[in-house]
Amino acid sequence: MTQMRTNDIFTRRVCLQLDGMDAVTVRRDVAYGPTDQGLRFDVYYPPDDTNEGSWPAVIIVAGYPGTMEPRPTTLAYKEIGWTVSMCQLIAVSGMAAIAYTNRDPAADLQALFEHVHECAGSLRIDPARVGVIAVSGNVPTALTTIMRDASRTPACAV
Repeated sequence: MTQMRTNDIFTRRVCLQLDGMDAVTVRRDVAYGPTDQGLRFDVYYPPDDTNEGSWPAVIIVAGYPGTMEPRPTTLAYKEIGWTVSMCQLIAVSGMAAIAYTNRDPAADLQALFEHVHECAGSLRIDPARVGVIAVSGNVPTALTTIMRDASRTPACAV
């Protein structure tokens, strides 16, 4: 039996691979939130970038920022194989996908929503069509944020 390296679980991609996943455009490390926090997000756009307007978008909700010690990986949530794969799958399906870093899960997700709405034009995102996807322990973060501010409620949530 081969032993798995500790990092493999963090770099492993999802099994589903669709044509065009590697051709999506990624805008990396866009700043959001308070400038002293160093918060960043990546936006994945569909590979066939013929849309003159703005894209619907899906935010992949991050829960805890990975500050536990010892850290099991040096990767940020937005860099983990699962997150990258999901962003590519969403983008190749015709929507923008957003993955981000955080320090305070609920507050930073709220700040990200605000930034996406305020900068929708330059991000080429339709603010009326922003949804969220949350899995496992990240679901409470998504629910807390959605219930906190009705003016920034996502168009859909999974």
